[in-house]
Order: sequence, then C-alpha cells, then structure tokens
Amino acid sequence: GGGGGGGGGGASPIVLWHGYGQGGASWWRNLPTLAMQHRAGSVLAPDWLGCGGSSRPAWTPGDDGEAAEDFFADSFEQWRAQQGLERMHVVGHSMGAIIAVRYAEKYPERVSSLVLASPAGVPHPPSESFQDRINNQPLSLRREIFRTVGNAWDSGYTPQFASRLFGGWLGRSMIQGYVNRRFHESVTNKPEFAEYMYQHWQGQASGELALQAMLSPGAFAKRPLIDRIPELNPKIPITFIYGDRDWMDIRPAQRIKRRLAQDPVSADRVVRCFELEEAGHQLMIDQPDSFNDILLKAIHEDEVAMGLRPHKFELSSPSSLEAIMRMEAAGMKNAHQTSEA
Repeated sequence: GGGGGGGGGGASPIVLWHGYGQGGASWWRNLPTLAMQHRAGSVLAPDWLGCGGSSRPAWTPGDDGEAAEDFFADSFEQWRAQQGLERMHVVGHSMGAIIAVRYAEKYPERVSSLVLASPAGVPHPPSESFQDRINNQPLSLRREIFRTVGNAWDSGYTPQFASRLFGGWLGRSMIQGYVNRRFHESVTNKPEFAEYMYQHWQGQASGELALQAMLSPGAFAKRPLIDRIPELNPKIPITFIYGDRDWMDIRPAQRIKRRLAQDPVSADRVVRCFELEEAGHQLMIDQPDSFNDILLKAIHEDEVAMGLRPHKFELSSPSSLEAIMRMEAAGMKNAHQTSEA
C-alpha cells in the first residue's frame, strides 16, 4: 500500500509487478514486511491493465510481441505519472519481468533498480519450433496432448478461458487443486489465494491474451531478454532471483552477468544472481522471508550506491545474511560451465 512520492528522504518506492494470471495480491506474503522495512515505507502492487481489478480494454496488439509489451509498459507509465512517483525500484515476476525490461528500455529515467524474479522469456528458443519437436516424437498420448496444447495456444486459448468455460464449481476446483498441490502446507491462506485467482480470471478477456503475443509454445519469448538486458541503461542495477527447483533456467542470467563482467566497458555494472533455497517458480510465495531479505538488501545496496545514507532495516533472522551470501554463491555456482542457448 501507500502512494505518493515515497517519502524516506529521496528513496524510491518498491513496485511489484505480478506474473501471468496473477495479480497484486499474489505478493501477500511480501507486502507487509517490505512496507515496514523499506526506507520509503511505500510498496505498490498494481494489477496489469486488462487483468484482475484493472479495467479490461479491448486487446489491440493481436499477437505482436512488441505491441503486447507496450500495451503494459505504456499503461504502467501512465499509472506511475498518476501516482506521482518520480522513480521506482521495479520488481517483475515471471512474465511481469518481460514487461519490466520493456519499461526499463523505454523509461530508464524512472527505474532506480530492476529486480527480475524467475523471469520468463530470457533464453533464445531452441532452433526447432515447439510443433517440430512434438512432431518428431514417437506417436503417443503425450505427443497428442502436447500437439493439442500447441494448437490451442496458437488459436488463442488461455487458462482463464478454460476456467470460465467449465463454470463455477469445476473452474474453482481446477484452481483449488492447483494451489493445494503446488504450495507446501506451510503456505498460509491457500483457500483465499485460490478464490482470489478464480475471481481474477472472470470477466472480459483482455490482458490475458498477452500470453500468445509475448511467448511461443514452450514459454520462449518472441523477443528474448538475453539480447535486451545487456543493452539497458548501464546505470540501472539488475538483480536476478531464481528458485533452486525453478522451471525457469538460471543459466541465461548467469551468462548475462558473465558477459557484462568480461566486457571492459560494462565491467562495473551491477548484476547480481541469486538462487533461492527450497523455492520454485512462485518463489515469493514459496520462501517469502528469503525473498524479502534478498530484495531489501539488494535495494539498500543500490540506494547507498546512489548516494542515500545507510538505512537500518531488519532481516528475517540472525542467520539471514549468511543465507543471502550462500544463495548468491549458488546463483553463480555453475556459471563457468553453462552451455550457450
């Protein structure tokens, strides 16, 4: 919560951009701590245009990847101006990270730092298409299911469409089943989160149509971030955070860090890479304490580098600092043996 310029003596607020099919409340396990510990005291988590509680304008980009990114990035810029925010620490999760990179490309003067949490769309796609790979598999039920999924993807069907098609009881039970299976029993408020996602998916299809516009089947970006992140304004510090059992591959992020470190022109650019312990793709829900700790420490370092005075904030436990260092070491552990992709 909280709006305005962010207070905190020139500190920028943290703005959390959710992933596909989720919304601002997907950060429920992070918002209270971040708002209490971040020096600006201001953390905002808006819904993408066309999703959740935001308005649902007609989807104009079709399946044009750049137009889809601009649909969100430009509407976020309008939102920022309306909120009266000068600059922001932008945190993008999953597909929200693609939008965050597009925003940083277009409006770099508004970005104090960029955190990419299990970002979608970083690597180059494999040389053969999803459909080619499926067609080359021996005939099987699995192949036919994947072929059907690929065809549905290309035709513009979304998970939200399925949830609405199956109606209240079945749509709800699909989502409840996913939430219960996906999250450990230590995750609080699972029934509420399932209901939130169900409600979120109702209404006119709009922003959800970004899925086919921005990604190809197999979840590869049409405009891969591995080529774009190194071209961002070098003054923007970048922090990558992945889970240690994440289905997003950490290696392209490690390659970006290594490539920039090896280039004398960009050697002093700030690029961090963390691998969160005991976390999957929904890392901010799986391990909120570790996620918050890494976020607060990275943003604090970036603020001090920008000239702000050091600010006292509390990490989640006495051993947090040691854990953060361990997770950063893990984030770069295999960096020297990554294959190109």
